[in-house]
Amino acid sequence: MKLYRILRDNMRICLDIEFEKEIVCILGGGKLALRKAKQFLEAGSIIYISAHDYAEEFNRLPVHKVDRNQLHQVLKKAKLAIACTDDESENRAFLKLARTYKVLAMAARNHQGQDTFSMTQLRFEQMVLASSTQGAFPVANRFLLRDWQRRLSVLGTIREQLHDHSLCKDLLNVTEDQLFFLQEALQQGRAIVYLLHGNASLKAHRQCENLVQSAKEKWNTYAIATFFLAKKYKNMDLETWCAILKDLNIQMHFVLIFWQRGNYVNQAEKILTSYSFSKQCIFLRPQTLVKENQDYILHIQSEKVKKDSVVLSILDSPYMRKLYPDHRFIAAFDQEKQIERIVHETNPTV
Repeated sequence: MKLYRILRDNMRICLDIEFEKEIVCILGGGKLALRKAKQFLEAGSIIYISAHDYAEEFNRLPVHKVDRNQLHQVLKKAKLAIACTDDESENRAFLKLARTYKVLAMAARNHQGQDTFSMTQLRFEQMVLASSTQGAFPVANRFLLRDWQRRLSVLGTIREQLHDHSLCKDLLNVTEDQLFFLQEALQQGRAIVYLLHGNASLKAHRQCENLVQSAKEKWNTYAIATFFLAKKYKNMDLETWCAILKDLNIQMHFVLIFWQRGNYVNQAEKILTSYSFSKQCIFLRPQTLVKENQDYILHIQSEKVKKDSVVLSILDSPYMRKLYPDHRFIAAFDQEKQIERIVHETNPTV
């Protein structure tokens, strides 16, 4: 039975239906009815409405207020019936009558015999966006649409600049931060990207934001971002990221930040060289984070360490904290001096 219900819920289809000069009958005069009346008036509909009491704003709207008998008569010519009263039985009876006239039926509240739902929408020349939280959070619908409109607008701008349209699909994998970085990079024409091993913790992302903000204060004519190389956390591989940046003809400078040279550094440098991008390596010195002669642990070390050793990481690392729960933990990016040093040593002119 549960599977059957899921299948039924997934059988709905969103249709974009023309309502200009079409009759819409609304039962009820409260806030819900007011919201629906405004929505369909914007679509050019002719509104007939019947209620015992009306919200004050209805006095300023071009709607036809009628009694119940008149509403039922007009219903025969309507394209849509909307039930918005607080009486569920009254709503069901009205929608049942609408269906006998082959009229689409909608209720402002769920599960009252409706066969149609309206969605909050934004219409533009090249796109239509619609959202429904199915009553879970109606106020959020317009916020969600504005957010998507903003993202789609940026995606459209970037798409127009791409020569290789096979990369358009890869654009859908970029994070929000990367998307708006690309927008800024197109405007500036040049950019700096810091390459890190990285992880998925919220604190690590905030540490990256601190680096980006500090770098922007010095290199204010560059778009600046970070990019995680660790396979577990990245949303796309470095080669795809480079292909997009190359196709957009952005003057790029990459900065690799690591403790010591290893596979990630070597592989990243090979890719950057193949795309002829400017690059440099900044190797952090772990000794600067601990006291003189104090033992420390890096992720590249063996597990045989002294009890009083300090665990070091470039960014916050839940993995290292879990691996060494009894040791003191230090993240390089928690120290402003380390970030200042990285920004100071960044040289996009190399």
